[in-house]
Amino acid sequence: MDPWNRLLSPELLIPVCGMLMPLAIVVIALNFAYKYQERKHRTIVDLLEKGLPVPRELLRSSRRTGSALMRALTLVGVGVGTSAFLGAMFQFDHGLWAAGLIPLAIGVAQLIALKIEPQPPEPPELSSIDLQ
Repeated sequence: MDPWNRLLSPELLIPVCGMLMPLAIVVIALNFAYKYQERKHRTIVDLLEKGLPVPRELLRSSRRTGSALMRALTLVGVGVGTSAFLGAMFQFDHGLWAAGLIPLAIGVAQLIALKIEPQPPEPPELSSIDLQ
């Protein structure tokens, strides 16, 4: 059998693509994030070179929107749903249902951290009058 036909056979190609696809998705996402930061920094440098003021929105770090409680509860729900789905599909005696315990445990840990950790005070929002 020709080596190229063996390499391109579905028995080998499907698992290789399945393993490389998550890596490709991460690389693409990181590339977009890098280009976004590069454009943002270039805009700041261009404004400073022209002697113009830099808007506060460009200097603020991009933080996740949404509450930490909602993210934790979402992970708990995903974990329970994944465990239930895998248990129903492949029977509970195979042990595949335990894969859902990973997001479930992360969500529970985040809920515990939210309960234990003191809440930081919210920074005051600046109005357009304060910026002038």
